[in-house]
Amino acid sequence: MPPWKDELTWSELEAVTQFTQFLYFSPDKAYQYISSAPKTTPTGQKLFITRCSMCHGRYGEGNGRLAKVIRNPPPYNLTKSTANRDYLQQIITRGGAAMNRSKHMPPWGKELTETEINAIIQYLLILRTN
Repeated sequence: MPPWKDELTWSELEAVTQFTQFLYFSPDKAYQYISSAPKTTPTGQKLFITRCSMCHGRYGEGNGRLAKVIRNPPPYNLTKSTANRDYLQQIITRGGAAMNRSKHMPPWGKELTETEINAIIQYLLILRTN
């Protein structure tokens, strides 16, 4: 087994650990989950990296390059988010200020299609650790 410490984020390591436990204790349910779980698209990941990672970081942990400058409030750690799909759709489309959140979160609704926003949302849901 190779060491994964420098290859995976803490969130990814935790997810692998949780899934391994799930696989051990309930293999049938684990395989069912894999076959029915929505898959991320390369589009969602690519859009997140090009549009969101400067603030939120490559893995959504709130540690992007601009996090050193944006302090009040700092970029949110999206891996801890519990927001539902509708809320994510709204804040990505309308921006933070329109949702009474950070003015630094830009509105992407005029720059991204609905399909692209949905791809980002799917990627965000996969980044979550809870």
